[in-house]
Amino acid sequence: MYSRHTKTKRLKYQALFFFKYPQLTQRLELLSPLKRHPPSEYLQLPLQMLGYLAIMPNRSEQGGNMYQKRKTILEARAKVLKAMAHPSRLFILEELEQGERCVCDLTEMIGADVSTVSKHLSVLKQAGIVIDDKRGNQVFYQLRVPCILNFFDCVESVLSEQAKAQVACLTPS
Repeated sequence: MYSRHTKTKRLKYQALFFFKYPQLTQRLELLSPLKRHPPSEYLQLPLQMLGYLAIMPNRSEQGGNMYQKRKTILEARAKVLKAMAHPSRLFILEELEQGERCVCDLTEMIGADVSTVSKHLSVLKQAGIVIDDKRGNQVFYQLRVPCILNFFDCVESVLSEQAKAQVACLTPS
């Protein structure tokens, strides 16, 4: 994450880049630091900064906007996948497919501390994969959407194809 000062410096570099290339000067109005400082100030920056400018990506407005529109959806998907990305959590999901389980049952099955299993369940709950129901001193968990396990069929297909490819490489032709 950029600090405010670093971001301002980066915008100045972008401003210099756009000022240096006249066909892009229309974008100068979009950069707020230019409204406060005349472009001539940016021409006085050291030449070393031009190396930074040379590696700036040349993004079209349309392409960047398309990504920004989908970014929220992609981040939500990544959150769910990250939550599932641990062997213990995958085991918990498989067990919850059979029905709701309490934390104490899952702790015995996994063979870990209650705090560790609770943390795994907390990650799954934060991602919206499981829901909890507190009954007395015990907390029971169940899958929020059982179709999440359909994802495993796809993963198994990928693993099967990888195994076939490896066998094909080892088998003499």
